[in-house]
Amino acid sequence: MNQLLGVLRDLGDRTAAPPPQPLASQLTAWAQAHDPGTGPAAALRAVLTWSRLHGLVSLEIAGNLASMGIDPDQVFEAQLTTLTA
Repeated sequence: MNQLLGVLRDLGDRTAAPPPQPLASQLTAWAQAHDPGTGPAAALRAVLTWSRLHGLVSLEIAGNLASMGIDPDQVFEAQLTTLTA
């Protein structure tokens, strides 16, 4: 997560509006403990990215995608494309 925070901090998040309070303060406090200098918008993007990928991995582990006849590798690639666009 520290690396993800660092990448998002370095990229900047000029297009994202800062999250509302009190979420912005919570994200800032959490991010400062892991990657000082990370703002609340980048921290929110990191948490949302991590949660989306975590959910996808959970579906794959549980066999949900296979039971649907869906290739998890292709879903993962599509998700990465969406997250990095």
